[in-house]
Amino acid sequence: MRTLVIGGRGFGKHAVRILSGKGYDVLASSTTDAGVEELNATHADNPRVEAVKIRASAQGGFVSQTKEDLDDVLDEQGIEFVYDASQDRTWGDSIHAFHAEVCLAREIPFLAEKPVCNTDELGRQQFQRMKKWGRNEAYTRLDGGFGVQLPFAVIAEELKRNEMYTGLVKGSERITFYWATRTPASERTTDVGIRDNLFPHTVPSFFVDDLIIDSGDVRHTSTEKGETVSFIAFEDGPNPGRGRRKAVEVTVRMEYGGNFTGICFDDSQILAVKREGADNDTIIMAGTERDMFVMDNAGLTVRDGLKLCPTIRNPLEINLQRSIEGRPTVPYAKAIKVQYMMQDVKP
Repeated sequence: MRTLVIGGRGFGKHAVRILSGKGYDVLASSTTDAGVEELNATHADNPRVEAVKIRASAQGGFVSQTKEDLDDVLDEQGIEFVYDASQDRTWGDSIHAFHAEVCLAREIPFLAEKPVCNTDELGRQQFQRMKKWGRNEAYTRLDGGFGVQLPFAVIAEELKRNEMYTGLVKGSERITFYWATRTPASERTTDVGIRDNLFPHTVPSFFVDDLIIDSGDVRHTSTEKGETVSFIAFEDGPNPGRGRRKAVEVTVRMEYGGNFTGICFDDSQILAVKREGADNDTIIMAGTERDMFVMDNAGLTVRDGLKLCPTIRNPLEINLQRSIEGRPTVPYAKAIKVQYMMQDVKP
């Protein structure tokens, strides 16, 4: 199988390594000639990897320039699967939706790095187009041919098999996320940088099928390190016996400069995700929000609490293989829900 990784020098380098290691031929793209040379030098000892140029939208003046390049690569190279980890200087992450349309028109399975669209005006326009894909008769492989790379959706899927976790989700009246990462803020825009980068890992990954956000009651607090978003969400479905949905108070604290992934339920139980390389362990322990806000991934061990499910090894590899097989973890219908949630918390 011949695969294409758009954006092979950044985060896409992990997909290049995974796909070539699984025996797939990989074309890794860069927007510049220098980038192509660098990719070829990096993978000189790997006969399965070759570099190719796909120009950024600004280099041609408008997005159609990128379309022409991508069209040529897909048609000439016989590409059978595309993973898009690019971030365009003009369109940002919203370039993913544009690339997806080119691939869907050719019935080529496509996996987009999150988010598919940003929440700025360009992203909103792309999302409006994206919502119409389901009515496009030409996109015959939409259901199994489009997916979004949300690593924590794989973890949430496994957690839902655990009764203790599902009990906490259903029984809690307050849920607080703490997402701290060393990744720097986007150079493109400070308005959508941290929120568009980190929020998809939180409520959309864990509760896209469980909660509906009240977009009329969203509060934002900005800090030097990041942003906190608070809102009321409702259980997605009637609350048995009372004819009304249960309200849940949700807070999402997103920061740069740390290294921790966790959820606190009712200010008493903490679910921490211990990351060790590409491996992920989920640990439940007693603790408050204040405890969680000072935690760090490096100091966690599985012995700190109860391990809820088996170690989840390399969610990116899982998502890539599922998409190749036509069964993405986050398919089109769920991706639409994720984008709605992102728009719901936009100021």
